[in-house]
Amino acid sequence: MLIRTDSSHYTSLTYNTTQSEFVIDRSHIPTVEDSVIIAPEVAPFALFTQYSPSEQTFEEETLRIRAFFDQSILEVFVNERVTITTRIYSRFETCTGFSFTASSDKKTNDAAAADIREVSIWSGLGN
Repeated sequence: MLIRTDSSHYTSLTYNTTQSEFVIDRSHIPTVEDSVIIAPEVAPFALFTQYSPSEQTFEEETLRIRAFFDQSILEVFVNERVTITTRIYSRFETCTGFSFTASSDKKTNDAAAADIREVSIWSGLGN
């Protein structure tokens, strides 16, 4: 998921399956001051796999990301187990949009399907 301020400035939210971590990368946003640290926010996270005795199969849980962005505060909840809150100190006044992508890992030849099932965006909720 990308939170954009324009076509070349964005914050990315990524789930890295090979490292079992969720990452918020703010390095593509010019900050208000050069002294602001924009290192990635990283949290350990792995999807659970459960065995279904009735179907005799293993099933990986669905990745669910809830992200709330309000001016400069970004709160991200991943499968109700991981929470990351951070600030985005952008020189720009507003967010101009969101982009969503899903892909499998080409480096590990992971054949698992990656798709986006639902996206909801609410705008203008506050005063």
